[in-house]
Amino acid sequence: MEATNPINTEQQKGVSCHTHIPLSWSSSKKAPVPGETLHLQNLQRLHAIEALEASGLRRADPDNGVEVEMQRLETKLNLALDLLGTLLEQAVPRPESCEVDLDTKSASWTTYKAPKINSRGRLALYLHPLLAQPVIFPGVIASVEPVSTGDGYQIKCDFDPMPDDINDAYVAFVFRGHRRAVAELRLQPVSDNTDNTPA
Repeated sequence: MEATNPINTEQQKGVSCHTHIPLSWSSSKKAPVPGETLHLQNLQRLHAIEALEASGLRRADPDNGVEVEMQRLETKLNLALDLLGTLLEQAVPRPESCEVDLDTKSASWTTYKAPKINSRGRLALYLHPLLAQPVIFPGVIASVEPVSTGDGYQIKCDFDPMPDDINDAYVAFVFRGHRRAVAELRLQPVSDNTDNTPA
């Protein structure tokens, strides 16, 4: 399955999404060289996330036996993945979840333990609760700023250039998150501050 990039290069600059996920940063003295194994793992995981997100949106035609059966199988598979993820988390706990801002080239998050600025390493992002393994992006710590409240640090990691297929799949993920946020905002009730008290 190939991810199709829903937005062009110019539009990608303004696309971002906010999420709450586990993540971990691992520093390395030398810039890690992304190998074929990491490439394939990331691609498979991003495609799996796209499939998981799509499965929750599809509605089977009750008159179509094949679609009903496929949706039943998807539900069973999601339950199995949820159980597997729970078992794996018990064996190898995930990192602590935090608020994360993702755009097409970087990630920003708040942490109590600040990495060194300009340090290189890998950022592991657990992008879906039913996917036990993270998507891992090599990158560099671009900024480390104390939070205004004095409670931790705001970290920004710039991702290394990605292969086209990884970039397309990741940009599609960010775009879907951005689109969901816009849809949720539109569904929020508009507060009516009009004073209807008779004069």
